Parts: sequence; C-alpha cells; structure tokens
Amino acid sequence: MTQTETTTLTYEGPPALVSALAWLLREEGLTVDYEAPDEARDLAAIADGITSNVIVLVAVAGTPRALEAIPAVLERFRSWFGARVKIKVKGKHRADDDE
Repeated sequence: MTQTETTTLTYEGPPALVSALAWLLREEGLTVDYEAPDEARDLAAIADGITSNVIVLVAVAGTPRALEAIPAVLERFRSWFGARVKIKVKGKHRADDDE
C-alpha cells in the first residue's frame, strides 16, 4: 500500500509561465497534472492588457516531504517572475492506494 498526498494550486498569470511552475514542482519529485493553456495571440487582448489565465495544477506526491517543498518552489518561482503571477495553494488530501 502506498500513500499519496495531493495539493491543488491555482495559478493566475501569463499562460507561458505555468509550464515553468510545473517544471519546478517536478524537479522536487512531484507529479503535476494541468491542462496546458491556450496561448492564442489575440492582439486586441494584449493591447487591453488581458494576458492572464487561471490554471489549476494538481500536484501529487508519494511522500509528505515532496509536498513540503512547495513553499520553497513558489518562493523560487516568484523570485524569477516577480509579481506577475498569483498562486494559491489549497489543502493537502491523502489517499491510500493498494498496490
């Protein structure tokens, strides 16, 4: 039996940066699932300053230690991209898988 923990992150920011966040989470041993954003180049939206998408990422870890790395990952991500993004972390959920 293996135990997994799941955390949901809600990302709001430029669509192109969400893959960098997912990459950083994977570097810490998390499995990350999200639907890639539509990055259509809408010149009218860009002119109006509408360049943010809301994307939900689900991070799954086989160990609690991996989930404990999330705050450090978010700090690192924000140091790279500054205030251009908002990220909310919602609860840990545990599940036991029979294997």
